[in-house]
Amino acid sequence: MVLRTWYVRRIFRKILASNPSPRNILDVGCGMGDFMFSIPELRPTDSVTGIDLSFSNIQLCKQLAESLGKNNYSFFQDNLSESAFPDQQDIILCSAVLMYIEDDVALLKKFRNSLSEKGKLILYVPVNYRRFLSFYKNLSKKNGFDYDEMIGRPHTYTDESIVQRIHAAGFVIEEQQYSFGRLASIMFEISALFEWYFKTQHVLFSIPLFPLYFVFLPINMISMGIDYIGKRTTGNGCIIVAKKITPHEKNKSDNTNSRR
Repeated sequence: MVLRTWYVRRIFRKILASNPSPRNILDVGCGMGDFMFSIPELRPTDSVTGIDLSFSNIQLCKQLAESLGKNNYSFFQDNLSESAFPDQQDIILCSAVLMYIEDDVALLKKFRNSLSEKGKLILYVPVNYRRFLSFYKNLSKKNGFDYDEMIGRPHTYTDESIVQRIHAAGFVIEEQQYSFGRLASIMFEISALFEWYFKTQHVLFSIPLFPLYFVFLPINMISMGIDYIGKRTTGNGCIIVAKKITPHEKNKSDNTNSRR
């Protein structure tokens, strides 16, 4: 039911297919293990590490790993800005986390240092923050409606600014896709309005909306599917696959720039 998850899983599986096991995989801001526990292409020979700030998330992940016999999975609670990441990672996944980190470029540099020579960074971030429905815009100004305002979000990226940060951290971008075009973004806003109403209003006032919500759900899923198979030059979400610049590539780039 979360559109960005569709995009991240597709990219993640594509990279796994081109990198035979054993692989070292790091999920930064792993949450409740949404990705690591739902990708069948992961093998028992892979080393999978998850890091998250939330103690409850990490406890849940540990319990799931134990119950599923995932002995190759390790989970740690830590502050991402202060955490020491393991070396020689073949894949680092960071989904919808970077914008909450004050020094985001420093974190990206830590990713670069933790990657193996041919390692890949999969990064998903919201961009542009376009809003379409007037009612949603007005309601989002209310205290407690906007999650990012409640917990604090240091960065709101644009198409250009996230690319600049990636380059500043010593990466080159191999692939870049956009999600949440206009239709999917509008459906997201409507969904958020439903959720806010259900959470804040008395259940008796919410009951009349349930039939309408169940009519909305399949329409929303269709809009997500259209977004997923479509091609966009921009959107409200951006997924990037990047690799770190090797010393050889850096010298080649420096020599090219000096000749200019």
